[in-house]
Amino acid sequence: MEHKLLIEYLHAYHKAINVSKHVLAPRSRFKNSLNPIAEESRVRTLLEVQTSSLHEVDQELVATPQNTVFLFPNRAQTVLLAGSWDNWSSHIPLEPTRTAHCLKLQLTPGFYEYKFIADGVWTTNPHSAVTMDGKNNVLTVHNAATKAPLVVATVPWDTTGDGELPIDLMALYVTGSFCEWKQLWPLQRDNCTCADTNAPPHADFNSCAPSIIGCRCLSQHTRYSTSLRLPRGVHEIKFVVDTRRGREWRMSRSLASVETGERNNIISV
Repeated sequence: MEHKLLIEYLHAYHKAINVSKHVLAPRSRFKNSLNPIAEESRVRTLLEVQTSSLHEVDQELVATPQNTVFLFPNRAQTVLLAGSWDNWSSHIPLEPTRTAHCLKLQLTPGFYEYKFIADGVWTTNPHSAVTMDGKNNVLTVHNAATKAPLVVATVPWDTTGDGELPIDLMALYVTGSFCEWKQLWPLQRDNCTCADTNAPPHADFNSCAPSIIGCRCLSQHTRYSTSLRLPRGVHEIKFVVDTRRGREWRMSRSLASVETGERNNIISV
């Protein structure tokens, strides 16, 4: 509700400024006024005041904390959360539920790294996006006033058309221009019956998407996918294959591609 009021307030100021701009005109338009110079000065002062107020509202919206939900699969007795929002100084307990451990925090817009402590052991959530080195989970909190509408986009990998994956596959990720190539998003084996299903199939940026880690039916799978909520437009992407031998970058044969210094797949949403 607070965000709605702030956004309405912002729109009202934008409207007021547009009206003021129409009022401003060459002095010849005020020739029938008793004091056209004074009238023009008054309108300009009004515009300056409104512009200043609009800037204050913008700054308030940028700094407005957003509700941010953290989830961890229900396979630990106690789960704590630590992150870069307070320089990793606090360990916040998550609440256990039937399907997962949950926590809601109020975070100001920005980019954060975080990690869980499950039964005393530091660990990442394999269902969520991670840093390129895989050491921490990552999260981007968007400004509610400027956040562009997001569209669900499914990113697939089909071994029939895109190529077989290594037998010692540990994880399959996708990254791209939508996250400035700084984050890895895990792909899920479609219709997997043995992977952890406690996490939802997709959510917003830096959210839950079931991982293929721990799946015991590798030979039965031909298709992998993840669902991301992305801004409208064209995004360059590439797949990352992690095996016990190391990491390799791959492109999908079934997706369109583009060459901008380096050849990448593209998706349009």
